Amino acid sequence: MVRVKQDRDRHNRLGQNGLTLIEVLIAFAILAMIVISVYSFIGQNTRFLLVAEDRLLASIAIDNQAINDLVSIRGRTEGTETLEETIGGRTYVIEREALEVNEGLLRVTYTARRQLAPQVPGQSQAPASSQSLSQTLGQAVILRERS
Repeated sequence: MVRVKQDRDRHNRLGQNGLTLIEVLIAFAILAMIVISVYSFIGQNTRFLLVAEDRLLASIAIDNQAINDLVSIRGRTEGTETLEETIGGRTYVIEREALEVNEGLLRVTYTARRQLAPQVPGQSQAPASSQSLSQTLGQAVILRERS
């Protein structure tokens, strides 16, 4: 009887009471894959939200310029003009192109791009070159009577 109990104790000490190294490594690998996929998902959502915010602010900048044109007493003429507007700490370059479509009727197209070049405070800023602008973030077209 004593011998049987000793054999059982010895078997428990030598037997498998815990996890092997391979099982632990496989568990860590599975956990690492889950963490990496969650981290990647969060990163993609963050980038998407930043682009959506940029497009929203660009559309607000376009709306501001279009409203300024519509309520302007002096009225603007045909041609292309580059304007800058800062919203939310971001500078947007708005290209305004006005064409006469009928006598007394202008078609005005606004295109917004984000300025990527760093701004230096205190220096006069020329319109940004095309290399320092991002892709088109927003566009709007209005028709207005020529003043």
